[in-house]
Amino acid sequence: MTKEIRVLFLTALTLIFYAASIYLSQGAFIFPFPLNELIFLVVCVQFSIWHYKKRIPAFYILGISIFAFLGNEVYWSFILDDQNMYSFSSLPITDIFKLLSAMCIIGFGVYYFLSQKKIAAKISTLLFIALYIGSITYTPSYFMFYGLIFMVLGILFEPTYKPFHLIWMLLLLLESSKYLTLVLNN
Repeated sequence: MTKEIRVLFLTALTLIFYAASIYLSQGAFIFPFPLNELIFLVVCVQFSIWHYKKRIPAFYILGISIFAFLGNEVYWSFILDDQNMYSFSSLPITDIFKLLSAMCIIGFGVYYFLSQKKIAAKISTLLFIALYIGSITYTPSYFMFYGLIFMVLGILFEPTYKPFHLIWMLLLLLESSKYLTLVLNN
């Protein structure tokens, strides 16, 4: 087992044990999805440190993770008081960070698409890009979930830019935890 796979495995175990502990104490499966951006940031920084010589994929994952982290108002609430947070929430700053994160994800998907040779991998990556853009322009959150499933299928057909292909699996894992929390508790 490589160090990158160990990081993903430990991330999955942490999420599962957290959800199980909440289930035992409260009777509901709740994954810590407000922490997804922080988890993703930590893992991406670690991947970038390990593989700093692969500049373009490292740049994309750092951009995705930093902008996603800054686009979450939960983390801003730790450094801003209530009055400043109220006025900060009315500004489009977090939306701009989310948009930048989405642009990096789409750019990373296109980067993968251009490197893939197999038709099945290219089709899966194109479906991911289309569904991800659909999740941005249309509200249903399951578009992103299904898009990430197609992206993971694409990297299973043809894994390129190893070990950065595991970042797509991490994104699917984090999105699955959010999706499962919403589905199981409604």
